[in-house]
Amino acid sequence: MEDRQWLGVKELADTVGVSRQTLIYYDSIDLFKPEFIDTNGYRKYSTSQIMELREILFLKNNNVPLEVIKANIKKKSLDNIKKGLKASREKMLTDIESMNRKVEKINNRIYALERAGLELYTVSIPMIKYFPKRMLFMMPWGTTFMTRSKLYQTFMNIRKELGKQDFSDDLGWGAFFPEKNLENEDWLEEAGGFIYLPENAEIDIAQYSENIKTLPAGEYLCMNRFDMPYKRKAVDELLEWAKQHDIKTEGNLINECLLDTTFQEITDTEKVDFSQLQIYIRR
Repeated sequence: MEDRQWLGVKELADTVGVSRQTLIYYDSIDLFKPEFIDTNGYRKYSTSQIMELREILFLKNNNVPLEVIKANIKKKSLDNIKKGLKASREKMLTDIESMNRKVEKINNRIYALERAGLELYTVSIPMIKYFPKRMLFMMPWGTTFMTRSKLYQTFMNIRKELGKQDFSDDLGWGAFFPEKNLENEDWLEEAGGFIYLPENAEIDIAQYSENIKTLPAGEYLCMNRFDMPYKRKAVDELLEWAKQHDIKTEGNLINECLLDTTFQEITDTEKVDFSQLQIYIRR
């Protein structure tokens, strides 16, 4: 046989564009072995093996597991190879769907940060904003003696509960205050934390009937503030401003977190949240 008919490990690796280690590994697992090993212990591959190796690499590069390739490549069964490729295609489609969801969450986060940056210019200034219909998942704090740790623990409990439903907090979160208690001394009674739900959320309404709240589409009286959401001063200021300007409000009040204490250095404040009070305007 002529020498030109045979390739060493490095020559074959360079020819098909893989590493020497890959070929040695394929040999060790009996996936792709050399034609023979010469007297000096060097692996020798036939040029006729190149097409078989290319097929293995094609399958591997398209996420077909090596064990599936190994089980089927020697049989040269078209049905088996197609089966492996179809399984790989389904996995890639699932991965694409998962990646698209992650991209959407990142886009939501970017939008939220851009919005927060703009809202920093209008602190403690009442304003009217339009919001579409929104749905949220609310969990009561269960106490009128609120602390920062209780606040964050409630959000973690919501995340844990919604994690079972494959929801996250990328659409925003905050604090929820029932309308009936806004004028009461114990205004934190039945108040709690919330996370926005996606518009097309598939959630068991019966199971979570006490947790799911709906905010109607329309104009809302809003005010940005630096404080923890369970502090009342800004709420009283906003409601008093509404009375002075003959603006009729109704419904539940929310305090949407725009930047939490993670961004303390950016907001140049004490360790408090930057948030936006919102209450529906009756027309």
